Amino acid sequence: MSALVERFPALAGIAATHSKVVRDADGRALDLDLGAGRLYNGDGREIAGEQVARFNERPLQFFTADLSSTNIGSPVSARMRAHLIEALGGLGIATLNSKPDYEGTFLVVLGIGLGHHLKPLFETTKARHVLLCEPMAEFIAHARDEQDWDEILAIADARGISVRFSIGATPSDLLRDIRALIALVGEPFIDGAYVFMHYPSWVLIEARDQMQAIVDQIFLSKGFFEDELLMMTNAVGNMQRYDFHLADSKPKLARKETAIITGSGPSIDGTMDDLKRLAADGAVFSAGTSLRICLRNGIRPDFHCELENGHITYEVLKRLHDEHGLAGITLIASFTVDPKVAALFDKVIFFFRDSVSSSQMLAPPRHAMVGVAPTCVNTALRVAASFGFTDFVLFGTDCGSKNEDRKHSQDTIYNAEDFFRNHDRRQAYNHILPGNFGGTVSANWVFALCASMIGDVASAFRLNVLNTADGARLRGTQPRVAAAIRTIGKVADRARLQQDIERLTRPYRAGEFLDSWSGSRLRDEAGLFFADLIDIVDAAIAEGDDLVGFWNRLSPFLGDLAGRYAETHSIAIGSIRSLPKIGMYFAHRVTAPEKRAKLVTIFLQEYREIVLTMRDGTFDLLSHLDDRIEAALPAALPPGTVAGIEA
Repeated sequence: MSALVERFPALAGIAATHSKVVRDADGRALDLDLGAGRLYNGDGREIAGEQVARFNERPLQFFTADLSSTNIGSPVSARMRAHLIEALGGLGIATLNSKPDYEGTFLVVLGIGLGHHLKPLFETTKARHVLLCEPMAEFIAHARDEQDWDEILAIADARGISVRFSIGATPSDLLRDIRALIALVGEPFIDGAYVFMHYPSWVLIEARDQMQAIVDQIFLSKGFFEDELLMMTNAVGNMQRYDFHLADSKPKLARKETAIITGSGPSIDGTMDDLKRLAADGAVFSAGTSLRICLRNGIRPDFHCELENGHITYEVLKRLHDEHGLAGITLIASFTVDPKVAALFDKVIFFFRDSVSSSQMLAPPRHAMVGVAPTCVNTALRVAASFGFTDFVLFGTDCGSKNEDRKHSQDTIYNAEDFFRNHDRRQAYNHILPGNFGGTVSANWVFALCASMIGDVASAFRLNVLNTADGARLRGTQPRVAAAIRTIGKVADRARLQQDIERLTRPYRAGEFLDSWSGSRLRDEAGLFFADLIDIVDAAIAEGDDLVGFWNRLSPFLGDLAGRYAETHSIAIGSIRSLPKIGMYFAHRVTAPEKRAKLVTIFLQEYREIVLTMRDGTFDLLSHLDDRIEAALPAALPPGTVAGIEA
């Protein structure tokens, strides 16, 4: 016990008040008497031994079935994948294991109880980071007093295993600590991570079942090099071309009006009459493709929100501009949208979306908006909250589908254009979410993350959100049948509303925001970043690191980038973090040690070459933007100008 309390002092004060140890004739701890029953209903030592034996034979393990979550569509990721596949052929490797096999991942132990399973787990696990979870705090008191923690921790230390405890009482508490563990260890190690369930309880079962969605979201690669090049180019283009207002993330006084947010989920069709009725009183924010739904049904939003950087966004909006006109609708958009988009609207409010390179390099303090992604619905909720709206009604925010054949509104572009149909066919709806009005909803990873982020924003800003969508249950919102909503906070004067929002956002003339641009400084800082990164890769190659060792060498550097290199690392950081996942996917499924080592060397050498490619691409981008800014072309465009704009 002494080693445990010395290392984890908070465990010393935990006392058992509602349970007691059941012992055999020799005084050995067999079970826990819970008052209304027993924990094991048998010999806890034997049960624990059998559990560990079964686990070692067939462990519960998280692993990725393919590389779709590592931005394999990115040219640099595709290049690495192709290079490693070719290398496998050269090494004579025709097949890979379906699951990874390596030492270095993490193990989540759900339930401590008396702790008889802990010593054999530490003796046999391939994990190098262990999180011990126990929602019943007093069980930790029993395990603390019954187990030889000096021996258990000595085994962990000898095997290089880090140990952490979570005593969260709810599934969300445990999942928070699991997220923290993954953030510390690194998301590449999700591929191959273990979960050991010691005893059944609602808290532990719920945490286990929710872990899959958590690890899927975390394992997803966030951002990639080529996308950041486009977003930086778009951001500078938008800053150069237009007069605009800039939204910030600072707190605002609460507004009395209700904000109505429209998504494109199938349930919006059945609530259209109620949407029309309430839209007459509320401030309407259309999100992405739902603008088409609104306009085709005679609803003219006050604000329209866009997030995506692709050219297709412009094409869709251009058609709506030509068919319906967009006069009177204020565009709210990320700086990273296609620069043609803003020309379709009379007024534009730009914002900095969090995490992307343009925001990290250019955003003033307290301007980057956290929670605006992954969909335009998230954008609408988060930006409206930044304007001071606290009361919301959501329509069509299904975040999934109850009917496999109906994933979107009948009026959405997804039912009218092959591009969108084909995109939708490629989506795997493999997340099952609880329904807003009962039942369950199937969602892809984007919708699942959208639902999670809506909950985060609603909770963080203490919003009053009524969700009318017959889709996923959204944390922090209240399910409400649309017809039951009789009154909402009314917009008394829409012109005054627009003036208020303009007053809350700072105006900029075209090009004014870029007055402090310093391309030479950014190129110098980027050069320093890539030089330091290459030094790390060269050291890994010289010292013969495996990929666990390489990540452990790389990760501290990546974790200490904030405020350094003028944030120029943000252009390539997504791919820099993503590429090791590709290397680990292949190398950790190769069983022959010599061939695995050769494949790791091949990966590191190619990783170095790709880093140099991204360095040169970053230099080219910054020089190109420098030339454009110095030339001050094109000149500012009048509001509503559409023709003659180049990306």
